[in-house]
Amino acid sequence: MDGNESTRGIRAYGKEKKLPAAKIFALTGLAGAIAQEELYVSGIDHFLPKPVNFKELKVPLEKIDEIAEEKMGK
Repeated sequence: MDGNESTRGIRAYGKEKKLPAAKIFALTGLAGAIAQEELYVSGIDHFLPKPVNFKELKVPLEKIDEIAEEKMGK
């Protein structure tokens, strides 16, 4: 099972169980336009091509924290 198939399974499970959408980040060796489109179509929220610069991952992760805090009323 590849990342696209995994993501589709996660999305289907969440929808079936009426869960809030999980944030899915892909770390991939495929950075071409077609690969990017396939990632987004499968439901991935954000991706970074390998090798990963972990400083780049900080911004989207901070946004998740901000959104969670807003939902919790902090």
